[in-house]
Amino acid sequence: MGGCCEPRSPRPKMFSVGGNNIGVFGLDEVIREVADLEPLTEDRRISELLSRFRRRNYFPDSARDKYGEALLAEYKKHISEIKKESVGGSERRMEIKVLGPGCKNCKTLESAVLRVLEEMGVEASVEKVENPRKIVELGVMMTPGLIINGKIKSTGKVPKPEEISKWIREEMGK
Repeated sequence: MGGCCEPRSPRPKMFSVGGNNIGVFGLDEVIREVADLEPLTEDRRISELLSRFRRRNYFPDSARDKYGEALLAEYKKHISEIKKESVGGSERRMEIKVLGPGCKNCKTLESAVLRVLEEMGVEASVEKVENPRKIVELGVMMTPGLIINGKIKSTGKVPKPEEISKWIREEMGK
């Protein structure tokens, strides 16, 4: 049975809560787990962070708000680093195309994409393609269509926000 000094034993990560540095376990895992749940409201994000963090670490109920603020700040820092990840040394900007003639479903898809990007804090170029000839040239035969970084992700339906956020994370390399 391994002890605390074994090379494979988990190591605490330093984490600042209310100006105090505290050694904690599993912070990166907690952040990854919550990121996989996106899109979330900020209140739900804080709740999920606290709940998952508490499974691995103790903190007093009286410090809940301070831990919530600190976890959210760490989460946003992590998400910001993901956005800055580069491919081949140059920063990539996500390019999203919403394809459709302007019907209700096309507008719904465009709104959903913008909402997911906002909730995830991801910057992207979003282009609405309404020209039928251009839509066909892009390889989409049924609208609405969604293309992320040149890859067709959906055609003929409005995907759920969870699917959209999953595709965005995939394209961010996460």
